[in-house]
Amino acid sequence: MCSIQDPARKSPSRPPPDFSFPPKYTHSTTIAEVMTSTTRSRPDFISPSYPAISIARNPSPGPTHLPEILTPITPLSPAATRLTLLTVPLEIRLHIYHYVLLSHPIRHAHLAPVGDTSKKEDLRASVLKPQGLSFPSPAHHNSQPHCIQGKIPTALLISCNQIYNESRYLPFTTSHFSFVKWFHSGAYAARQFSRSLRPWQSGAMRYVSVEVLGRDLWVQGMEILGGGIGGGGTGAYGEKDGKGEWRELCRLWEGVRGLRLCIKGSVTLNGKKTAGNGEGGKDENPGEAELDQERNFEKRGLLNAQTGWVMDGLLKMKSLRWIELEIEDKDIDRHVKLAFCAELESLLNELGYKDDGWVGDIKVVFIERVPEKKAEVSSIGEPDNGEDWGGES
Repeated sequence: MCSIQDPARKSPSRPPPDFSFPPKYTHSTTIAEVMTSTTRSRPDFISPSYPAISIARNPSPGPTHLPEILTPITPLSPAATRLTLLTVPLEIRLHIYHYVLLSHPIRHAHLAPVGDTSKKEDLRASVLKPQGLSFPSPAHHNSQPHCIQGKIPTALLISCNQIYNESRYLPFTTSHFSFVKWFHSGAYAARQFSRSLRPWQSGAMRYVSVEVLGRDLWVQGMEILGGGIGGGGTGAYGEKDGKGEWRELCRLWEGVRGLRLCIKGSVTLNGKKTAGNGEGGKDENPGEAELDQERNFEKRGLLNAQTGWVMDGLLKMKSLRWIELEIEDKDIDRHVKLAFCAELESLLNELGYKDDGWVGDIKVVFIERVPEKKAEVSSIGEPDNGEDWGGES
């Protein structure tokens, strides 16, 4: 339908807008009307002017709420103050893991070889005093003060991935692993144990003590003396590089920092023939210098820093910081043992390669057991304790 517009409601005609610049006032609005329509106050050049507050509209204004600002001393909400094991600092958690390790010592099975049971009072450490010095040697015995043999329960390790990653290295970096001579040489037991570990586990071992036989460092070890037990030798003769238990063991122990090595038995070349007896591949009448060198080499035996068990063994342990060396061969003079320890220390500091960032010197300390003081026994026997020596009367 078509709507008809009411002529009475028709809007009055307005002039068209003027878009010229500057704008011009139309006839409908004058300057006086514009000035009177806007209320202006007198300018105040002394204090700023603020809009007037109408008290009638707000008779009782309420308190003003400001935003809460958290400061370092602002107490947290009760929900955030709850502490758990994962919310405490890492340093405190590491101490907790260490206490857990101490509270779970390793229990050896029946008839199993235990660790080093010798007390610190039973051992005496000695170092060779450098010549030309009137004061004691600056070398310090830097071994581990206390032997720890503990474990972390499996329930704690599998409780959380973060706890596992933080505590899995602790049993290897803190515990002291001891391999004694039981049915076989300690080198064989140490190699079998280190082989069963994963690379990150064997690389995390820090403190180790092992008992070896002198013959294991000379000949081809278990392959000859033990009928093939172990599958390889430990010595320095007749073997290729990389073969032998001792060489393999030293490569597995690249992360070890402290080594306590006890050499049992003879350290001389019992299995080798000397020159001048028509055996051993030597001439019947060798030169005097060669004969003296052969005799000196045989006399020193293993106590020579240029032998294979040192050059291809100890030098492969790139993180060594100290060595406790015990030599039980009573046929060797004490000053010869001390001289070898000084020679070994000098060689390790000269040729040893350190890849753990440590810049200190390697210390080689000679240790020996203090002889026990036997109680004096009287020739007249013990006092009578009331028992009948003649048996039943």
